[in-house]
Amino acid sequence: MEAEAEAVGQVIIPDDPAPHGYITNPYESELAAAHEYLKRECDSTDGWSPIATKDGIVMEKKTIPGDSSYIPLVRGMGTVEGVKLADILPMLMHPGARKHWDPRFDQGHPLERYSRRAYMFYTLQKGAWLVQARDFVGAQDTFIESDGTYYLTQCSVPNTEKTPDAYGKTRGWLTAAGWRLRPSHDGNSTDVSYVVKVDPKGSLPTAIINMVVQEIPQCVPNVINFIRADGIIPYVSSPSYDSSEEPPTVFRMEHYSHDEGRKYTLQMIAPEGGEELVLSVDEKVKYKDGYEIHSVVEGEGDGDSDKWVGLEKHEGEGYVKLVLKPEAAGKKIDVIIQVAKRLDETVDEGAGGAPVAATSYSSWW
Repeated sequence: MEAEAEAVGQVIIPDDPAPHGYITNPYESELAAAHEYLKRECDSTDGWSPIATKDGIVMEKKTIPGDSSYIPLVRGMGTVEGVKLADILPMLMHPGARKHWDPRFDQGHPLERYSRRAYMFYTLQKGAWLVQARDFVGAQDTFIESDGTYYLTQCSVPNTEKTPDAYGKTRGWLTAAGWRLRPSHDGNSTDVSYVVKVDPKGSLPTAIINMVVQEIPQCVPNVINFIRADGIIPYVSSPSYDSSEEPPTVFRMEHYSHDEGRKYTLQMIAPEGGEELVLSVDEKVKYKDGYEIHSVVEGEGDGDSDKWVGLEKHEGEGYVKLVLKPEAAGKKIDVIIQVAKRLDETVDEGAGGAPVAATSYSSWW
């Protein structure tokens, strides 16, 4: 779990975006402006023209007067019956899931962590034919309204010395992108809107432009279909994501690898005085044949993590109680959930039996 760095092009990617805890968010004003943009365009009615409707999701586009981008403003929106907001949220957070619902997504990495909800990211979108891949440097935060509506908000931010223009890629600009998730009155369904305003920069063939305009809002039904087919990714349900106070535990990173035994990794720094967390686990679909859970504590040998971490599986009830003991204060701790191994299976692990470090994070345009 020791923090290292790798380079993508010339962009420096840390293995740990919060090696010593959160740092101050320098992009609050940019994110606030993007949030207001999303709120306005989620509700606007003027200027939209239809693209298609699929599975009850209406997909639309709007040309902005004077806009230099080849890509118009696009959105997908509709009501998803029988799927709770909390079940959709983790599907939008993890690149290991996004690869299954966004055909253009290549990879994403967190660069700096500002809070449980906010971070800086680098993301790469696939090229096509002779068209260069597009990359983006941005910031993300989640804004939660008093009625329980979530706005998962992203925007581009200026380059830093660690994020120069990358070799062989065109650096795009994201005015705003994000998801609005609004729970129904009974909490069992969710109104979903996905809005993207992006300038890919450079030149694009008309065929690529038309394909991108179709594919962006298509992500909404793709997400829902993936949830229905493969279930819900584990997530921390307590302390709640909508808590007005930052939990004592530092959430360094969460990662999901669909093709590696549906492996979910939660990476933390344990707080002074300890803390109890609850992880929701989908035993009906994703882990219907059972799951394993274990922890790894930095600097401790295999089998020694029980001194610092308590794990209580509540099978049949769909959750795990995770206890970070007071003695663990300041330690880096990973908790891993994955499909239960059969006798003829092995799980890919890093040196010394520790899980391979997770470096990816999602972005949405």
